[in-house]
Amino acid sequence: MKEKFTSLLALALLFAFSGCTISRNPLSSPKTAKPDTRLLGNWQSTEYKDDAIRITNLHGPWMRMEEITPKTLKAKPQKNSDAFYTGNFYPTTIDLNHFLNVQVMTYNSKHHREECVGYTFVRYEIIKTNNFVSWSISNEEMAKIVNKRKLKGRVQGQNVFLNASSNDLVRFLRTTNLTTLFKHRSIYRKIQ
Repeated sequence: MKEKFTSLLALALLFAFSGCTISRNPLSSPKTAKPDTRLLGNWQSTEYKDDAIRITNLHGPWMRMEEITPKTLKAKPQKNSDAFYTGNFYPTTIDLNHFLNVQVMTYNSKHHREECVGYTFVRYEIIKTNNFVSWSISNEEMAKIVNKRKLKGRVQGQNVFLNASSNDLVRFLRTTNLTTLFKHRSIYRKIQ
């Protein structure tokens, strides 16, 4: 079951279950980002038959991912009625590497609404237009990086909170071994 949590959409849930790296700042501003339309559509996990996602465009560079059940894969999208998890993100390209800035949300009971508390990052590639490969960030590696003071932040239990600026994050990603930092791979195949 623990391996299941390496899927793309589970990233935002990791904070509650097994720790997560949350950055106060995204890798880039959504004002300068462009949507990656190759991500649009329904995707089925190649590893887990019950793991499927739908990615739709919201507005501008913002996109939404919904974890859906296999029976709804062939159905027309409804307004979240067949989704049991949703998350918003936008892409950032750094040199030749593609990343998703995934919003981490929390519910503000005082104001009765969800609020973005930061971002977690996913590295991804689209291979031959029908394979979506994503790598989630290694919380253990990021904790080592923060403890060595290579990036501003703090480690609290299993969670890592980054305070680095967007520019510092980009500078760091340009000089680090991305294979070591983004370890947990998921592969999805496009269905529609």
